[in-house]
Amino acid sequence: MSFFATLASGSSGNAALLSDGKTHILIDAGVSCKRLCAAIRTYSIDPGEISAVLVTHDHGDHIAGLDVFSKYYGAPVYASRGACRHLALLPRAAKRLRLIDGSSISFGGVNVTVFDTSHDAEGSVGFRFDAGGLAVGYFTDSGCVTASARRALAGVDILVIESNYDRHMLVTGDYPYYLQRRIMSETGHLSNDACAEYCCEMLAGGARRFLLAHLSENNNTPNTAFSAVKSALTGMGAAEGRDFTLSVAPRHEAGPPELF
Repeated sequence: MSFFATLASGSSGNAALLSDGKTHILIDAGVSCKRLCAAIRTYSIDPGEISAVLVTHDHGDHIAGLDVFSKYYGAPVYASRGACRHLALLPRAAKRLRLIDGSSISFGGVNVTVFDTSHDAEGSVGFRFDAGGLAVGYFTDSGCVTASARRALAGVDILVIESNYDRHMLVTGDYPYYLQRRIMSETGHLSNDACAEYCCEMLAGGARRFLLAHLSENNNTPNTAFSAVKSALTGMGAAEGRDFTLSVAPRHEAGPPELF
């Protein structure tokens, strides 16, 4: 069985899992090792069976559990050159660190395309996974849709995309101005509106399943993000259930698997 699932998603920690039934890939490790392992076992996979860990970037909500996970399990850790410079400071993960040298890499029957994101972390990236005849795009932590993302994600069937904040909630909330500017900048995060606009573009290009991820706990809600994207997609004349499916990744627990 091939599937993709989020293990945790949001400002407090991010991790995901992709499997083609034989090869199991962990994407980020932004929660404790204990939580990671419990979530992985939800899908009847032992953490020791993880084939590789792919890291999008070195912010704490994406690597918090990486060092301890690397202590107990032998999966190699792959990251961009920029991210490797920071991950090399983690004593256990550094021993398993591998450079993603180029734009694609394969693990068993899973081909991974790597693309640049626009975030305030050195060497931040996203991933496209081709396995079992379908493609999954994983695109979070980017203040804008990069040209590299557009090229890599063209034609994916399932798009996992950041819908981080509602602009009105952010500018009227408690965050200081400098933090608002950082989040809304081109090296910050995607807003609900920017996410919705790109989902419309991707729907026109053939994507049919959308999973909203990395929602802010303070400046968004699942209903707000869902409504913004659904309104944009149905505004194109598409019908939920007939032309697309839309869901929001849960923050603190493993999500239902997207089968493919």
